[in-house]
Amino acid sequence: MPSMLMWTAESQHLPMTEVTRSAAHQARLKRTHSELLIHDIDGMIKHVVTQQLHSLSSDSAQPRWLLELPFRIPSGALLMLDVEIERERRGTRPEDERWNMRLKLNLPRIGPLSINLSLRMERLDAGLQAGTEAGAALIRSHLETLRQQLAEQHLDIASLYAGYRPQSNSTAPSCAPTAPMIQERG
Repeated sequence: MPSMLMWTAESQHLPMTEVTRSAAHQARLKRTHSELLIHDIDGMIKHVVTQQLHSLSSDSAQPRWLLELPFRIPSGALLMLDVEIERERRGTRPEDERWNMRLKLNLPRIGPLSINLSLRMERLDAGLQAGTEAGAALIRSHLETLRQQLAEQHLDIASLYAGYRPQSNSTAPSCAPTAPMIQERG
């Protein structure tokens, strides 16, 4: 029995069996990608829940949150941002309260990076520690731009510094960024 022909919008005709096979293959690929995405998201949610349960076991007067956030960079690579947020309270007055945030990630151009932020009485202390000397130099070269961008957000900057501290999984940066390190979109 001859295979059936199907007309497409471009007036091309293909055997129905090829169209059917191609559509079935595309559906399998789509389902596979969807299933992988669902599996990845499920795993991330379970990881966040575990971290949050661990946070609950700490002193409730000093709350602490742990997050691991995946993000994609323009090259398509998936990177992880580790975040730890905690509130310190050493007394009953507002000036006795301090918020701390630690961010850790490994960027292609800079390498391993640890960012420590501390906010007390509406004053920000920020320290950026690169895991490579070249990464630290790159950050230092953009530090004034970062200071200006933070000031534009009406943040009172008590201190802002960048340094080098060897970290595990060091990778040399590939090239210098051409745009500011922080850009607000909206």
